[in-house]
Amino acid sequence: MSYTTQDLQIILEYAARRDNMLCLTSRCGEHSVFRSAPLPPGVDIPDGGERPMEEIHRSIALLTKGRPITLGAPWPQVPGGDPLSHPHFQEILAEVRRACPTALVRIVTDGGALTPQCARFLSQHGPVQLELVVSAGPQGPGGEERAAAAAMLAMALLVQFALPFSATAISPPLPEGMECAEAAVRLLARYGAAAVRLVPGGALVWRDHPWYNPDPAPLEELADRLAPQLPCPLLVEPSGGGDLSPVVLGVLQGSPAWEAGVRRGDVLLTVNGHAAGTAPQAGELVNRRREVKVKYDRGGRLYTAHWDNGPQGAGLAFAPGYDLRRLALLRHTLEAEGPALVMVPQREAPLLSAALEGAGEPGCTLLPVEAAALGGPLSGAELLCCRDYLTALRGYLADHQAPERVLLPAESFNGLGRDLQGVGVAHLERLAGVPLQVL
Repeated sequence: MSYTTQDLQIILEYAARRDNMLCLTSRCGEHSVFRSAPLPPGVDIPDGGERPMEEIHRSIALLTKGRPITLGAPWPQVPGGDPLSHPHFQEILAEVRRACPTALVRIVTDGGALTPQCARFLSQHGPVQLELVVSAGPQGPGGEERAAAAAMLAMALLVQFALPFSATAISPPLPEGMECAEAAVRLLARYGAAAVRLVPGGALVWRDHPWYNPDPAPLEELADRLAPQLPCPLLVEPSGGGDLSPVVLGVLQGSPAWEAGVRRGDVLLTVNGHAAGTAPQAGELVNRRREVKVKYDRGGRLYTAHWDNGPQGAGLAFAPGYDLRRLALLRHTLEAEGPALVMVPQREAPLLSAALEGAGEPGCTLLPVEAAALGGPLSGAELLCCRDYLTALRGYLADHQAPERVLLPAESFNGLGRDLQGVGVAHLERLAGVPLQVL
């Protein structure tokens, strides 16, 4: 199903309203990491090239001032180009800053379009934080090809202009992958990344692709070995399992929490007098206020620490968990409208189950859904298609009575209510024969 110019405008304005995401272009450099995973057959993502300024002005007006703003598109439902490559990027950022003077602006880039002039401009229009997305394979900072040189230049500019950045290193499942991944992680940490996320490249492609390999174990083993040696947190995503304990997985050296004595492996118990709760809750609590006082467990002994947060927060990293805003919305919906069957990506089911149990929320049944075509066990809701939901629903209905309501995650659908294959929610509801609600 093809998309018209008007369709694309609706989709991108929906991303601005819902996710505070401003998409500028679907274009990127020839060697960009954004081109590393070609689209699976049957996937239909609109490609609008560079957005005209008139449309961007309208999207900026839809942004929420009190929330962080993302420039770029770390979401498969919208065109994912490098925002720095837009010819009017500096004008756009200046307008965003006028509309939202104090909001943190996150910029998702591979660094290929970062120039000294652009870096200087970014340093003058903060607060900004760059999310540097690089390959952890032969083309990345640990490799030898042209893209590696571009990534190195970008990191040098980030250091020169004191621009805070975190990094996502995508590791393809190649024989030399672990060696290159280790080299990339060490370089990113050496250049001052606030945190490094390792993502298995096989999680970004479809089942029949040669890279398909959803097993994160090799990267997890690498992270366990490297993390104690690095000056910044190292995380592997997506994470599996349902352990949401508030264990500190990393502390940025020199950060407020580091100076106060908190270290990797500590378990937070309270934050400013409140129970630390789950890992996502602890991460939110330690960054909520400027003054922070924590109690924590280290090897069975209790300690306290206090500090004042800096511009980039506490400097602590926890295991990725279930999104707190989405959890709050789910709980509110269940309380207001009654029990429901909640469909959830297979890998997120243990995390959501643990989060709901911790919140004392029994009013739903979770139905894990596997991304049969566009991913696998590591796929999130953004890669689930209507046919995945239909398969899971039919399997459930074969052994259970039809539920009164079925809740689906909004991340699977764009602003027109279509999935990655162009199929709409209304069509899915007709085939399923049960009432569906996109949450």
